[in-house]
Amino acid sequence: MDFYQCRMMKIFCKIFCICLFLSALPACAQELKLEAVKWVEEDHEAVEKPNYDGNKKLCALLKVYVDDLPGVVFGSGFILHGGTDTYDGKCYRLYVSHGMYRMHVKHADYGVLPIDVKQDFGLRFQTGKTYHLFLRAVGPKPDKTTQTVVFNMMPPEGSIRVNGQTYSVNKGMLSVELDPGEHTFTAEASDFQSREGKLSVVKDPSQPMVVPVKLKPVLRWFEFTCNAKDAQLYVDRKHQGGVGAKQLPLGRHHIRVVADSWNDYSEYRVFKPGDKLHVEMRPKLYVPVTLSIKGSITGVFIDNKIIEGWVNNRPFKAKTGKHLITVTYGNLGSKDMVINVVPDMDVIEIDIR
Repeated sequence: MDFYQCRMMKIFCKIFCICLFLSALPACAQELKLEAVKWVEEDHEAVEKPNYDGNKKLCALLKVYVDDLPGVVFGSGFILHGGTDTYDGKCYRLYVSHGMYRMHVKHADYGVLPIDVKQDFGLRFQTGKTYHLFLRAVGPKPDKTTQTVVFNMMPPEGSIRVNGQTYSVNKGMLSVELDPGEHTFTAEASDFQSREGKLSVVKDPSQPMVVPVKLKPVLRWFEFTCNAKDAQLYVDRKHQGGVGAKQLPLGRHHIRVVADSWNDYSEYRVFKPGDKLHVEMRPKLYVPVTLSIKGSITGVFIDNKIIEGWVNNRPFKAKTGKHLITVTYGNLGSKDMVINVVPDMDVIEIDIR
């Protein structure tokens, strides 16, 4: 073998070794990529559902979009709730402190991605703003060994602790990945009783395991008072009866109060322990008035106008406020009386005998 043949043999050996090494690598590396970050001016969720950092400053909200990738963990000392938040199969929600721009994203199958939005996108996350981040998992998806478990919780806001790890519930839903086997959970929400439970998870790739969780409200006694003596109270459309002591759920609820001769009262209130439930109603413009007249009469007038169809001891409608009542009795004359018309007024007695 001459020198030229020997040299060519060495080159072919190197090429063969390189090809053999490359064939042992995966067809495509598994990694995470952040493709875009933008402030969405018309998205006001950071203000409508606020969170505050340790300095009592309003946080920014990050919505990190990535399809079908549970188990992503966000790391930074400026993320609330330890960096773990709701994932609905498409989006993670994170609240972060004002001015933050660095964090890392970690996934068991796709590794760690350091993020610096100041360097890569020229921005810092600002208080009260909502940002959309678009994350992509690159490479073949590994075989799934866990089962998707979806908690449907009522009320829609709160948290669920699964095997000791706490997750936030957003819009009544929480999706987590769990290994087959036995698991424990605790559901909690403000003004509701917490609930503990156990799960027996069986792997079924065709569909998620759905767990309904309904919490019972915390009840407290409130004294319902009103300036309308016949007032009737409704809380979240449920009739609670008239004035007096009521056992009602804590938190924000819709109340409605109705009464004869009074305009309906309606508003949302937040019930807290020790609060008083008092309602001031406004009278209707026209309310019933009853005259009981003793003696023989020829006519009954209000403000010098005859009361059409008036019947003794039966109510007629009169405008609230002060009025002149005049009762005539033939050739003998008349009798005047000034009355103040208000709701729920007593029968007015007039004696002309």
